[in-house]
Amino acid sequence: MSTDNTQTLQPRQIGLPVVSIICNTYNHEAYIRDALDGFLMQQCTFPFEILVHDDASTDETPNIIREYAAKFPEIIKPIYQSENQWSKGDFRVFRLQRERAQGRYIALCEGDDYWIDNKKLQKQVNFLESHPDFVMCFHRCKIENNTNDWWKDRIYNHLKEKEYTGQEILSIWTIPTASVVYRYTLSPILAAMHVPKEILYIDTFSYLTFAEHGRIYCLGDTMAVYRIHHKSVTNRNDPQRGTKYSHHLMAMSQIFNGKYKQTVEVIMADRYITGALIAMKNRNIQRVLICLFKSVQLDPLSIPKRCMQFIQNQMYFYLGKKRS
Repeated sequence: MSTDNTQTLQPRQIGLPVVSIICNTYNHEAYIRDALDGFLMQQCTFPFEILVHDDASTDETPNIIREYAAKFPEIIKPIYQSENQWSKGDFRVFRLQRERAQGRYIALCEGDDYWIDNKKLQKQVNFLESHPDFVMCFHRCKIENNTNDWWKDRIYNHLKEKEYTGQEILSIWTIPTASVVYRYTLSPILAAMHVPKEILYIDTFSYLTFAEHGRIYCLGDTMAVYRIHHKSVTNRNDPQRGTKYSHHLMAMSQIFNGKYKQTVEVIMADRYITGALIAMKNRNIQRVLICLFKSVQLDPLSIPKRCMQFIQNQMYFYLGKKRS
C-alpha cells in the first residue's frame, strides 16, 4: 500500500458513525500509515469513526497519528497515552476503546495490520444487517511474514466461507483480528464478563463469548493483511509461555462451564507431544515417556494426528521449495 496518499482519501461522513474502527498501536511507525490508509479508503454508504489508541509509543507512531488526525479530525479520534497501559494488565486498553465507541458495529485492526479492500466494511455490515442471527463476521486474509518461520505462512489457509463454531475457533487459530466486525450490543455483555488473570488472549475469549450469544460467519473474500514480524505478539519469546498457555486453556474451559473441555484436552495432548519432542532432543527419555503418556491419556489419537500433521508440513515445505 502507498505510504503517503492521505490527500486523496476523502471518506464521506454524515451523522453518527455506523461503524467504530478500533485500532490499538504501539511502536508501529513502520506500519501505522498502511493501517490508517486502509481505514480511510473505505467506500461506504454510512459514516464511520476511527478510534486510535497509542499506548505510549517511543517511536514516531504518535506523530504519524497526529498528522492523519489533523487532516481528518471528524473521523480520526486518537488517544495518546503517556504511560503504557498494556503492561498494567487487565486488558484496560480494550475496555477504554469499547467504552468510547459510538457505532452500531465494531471493526478491529491492530496498528501493524491493514485492509486491502475498499468495500470491506460495506460487505461486512451488509452481511450482518441481512443476517440478524449472526453477531459477528470475519474473513480470509493474506499473511505478510517477516520471520524465518515458514509454517506461519499458512496459519489461516484453513479458512473457508462458512459458519464457525466456538469449538472450531478455539481448536485452531481461526480469526484474524484485522478481519473482525461485530455488533456493539455485545460490548456490554463482554464488559460484564469476568476475565481471569490466566487469560492470555482477550480476542479468543471475546469470540467465544460472542458465540454464546449468536452465530459467527467467515466471508470468503480476502480483505486484509496480517503481519508477522519480530515485534508482533505472535512472535514474542517467553520462556514460560508454554505453561501460561496451558493455564489459559484450562481457564477457557472453566469460564464456559466445561463446554470446551474436550477441545482443550485435544490441544493439551498435542502440546504434550511437542514437549516429548523437545525432551527427545535433550535426551531426557523419562520426560519423553511422561509426555507421551499424558498425551494419549487426553487424546488417544494424538500421536497419529501429529504424525499426519508432520507429513503434511513436510509436503508443504517440499512443494514450496520446489516452486521457488
